[in-house]
Amino acid sequence: MEQQHPPPPPPLGTSIFEMQMDATSQNHLDTISKWSKFIAITGFICMGLVVLLMAIGGEEMLDRISVLLAIEGGTEFMWLIIGLIAIGLVFVFFMALFPDKGF
Repeated sequence: MEQQHPPPPPPLGTSIFEMQMDATSQNHLDTISKWSKFIAITGFICMGLVVLLMAIGGEEMLDRISVLLAIEGGTEFMWLIIGLIAIGLVFVFFMALFPDKGF
């Protein structure tokens, strides 16, 4: 059996998807990618802090909110909110981990 060798890497200075870009465009995309990573990491940190705060003081917060909104079963409601946030975080995590797969 013949082994197939992977194609050679593209020469330096070429773009992915065979797009032709000048140095200015590449610089802009590089800047955008850095800011996108920063915003994504900041978003993950903020969502983690929200979940942590809900786990630590969520019952007290829901007790105060339930007085205002007259919600029965505040603890169950808190766990529902925490569960929805956790599901959203898992979804966003896998979307960020595998961006080329698409859902």
